[in-house]
Amino acid sequence: CGKLEKSKRLQTLHLALIRAGRDGMTTRDIAIHCKSAAPHSDVADLRRCGVNVAPAKLMAVTDEGRKIYRYWID
Repeated sequence: CGKLEKSKRLQTLHLALIRAGRDGMTTRDIAIHCKSAAPHSDVADLRRCGVNVAPAKLMAVTDEGRKIYRYWID
């Protein structure tokens, strides 16, 4: 995938996940830190580029019904 080398958005997310280590980042963390409107899609793009992002772990559901997932690089 040549997209990772050219995409500032994916590079920012990749580096943030590396720095987060095993603690990972929640969808909210990704949205805020990476200014992402679609954290799930950004993670999917990283996976398509060969980055070994672990399967998302459901952390919580908000009162409004929004699901909060955590991601990290395996």
